[in-house]
Amino acid sequence: DPEKPWPDGVEIGTCINFDSLHVVSTDHLVQRMACLSPFGVNLLMQRWTKYMTRTTVPTSEIATATAPQYEEADLCAEWCDRTGATSPELIAEESRLFHEWLVAPRENSPSHDKRLQEVGKAAAVRIAMDKYLRTRPPRASEDVERRV
Repeated sequence: DPEKPWPDGVEIGTCINFDSLHVVSTDHLVQRMACLSPFGVNLLMQRWTKYMTRTTVPTSEIATATAPQYEEADLCAEWCDRTGATSPELIAEESRLFHEWLVAPRENSPSHDKRLQEVGKAAAVRIAMDKYLRTRPPRASEDVERRV
């Protein structure tokens, strides 16, 4: 259900104390309990904004503002999938390579991350990524695997 912000089987009842937020590093996370949909993240952001400012921002405005970041995350995940990155080390390496490609200056055109900020340009960035991945040289670990 795209309108339900939490996955099936997750017990609802946990609350967030916005006065006591903490950043937790990835290596301290043992098991993922749930993953919010973009709609769920937008609801969380709406509630946090309401808590901090007493202003209700429509989730549609939050969705518009965060669409480029969701698209970037989706592109990074696709990049890692297509390059066969499965171990944490390879995922980190491929994520780094993706971000280098994303922000690299381009001749006579904005970088891909700047293009993601433009409405309707995400498909063009996805096509450019596809073309790049088809032609890029293998990473060092792929080259070693091919020679073995």
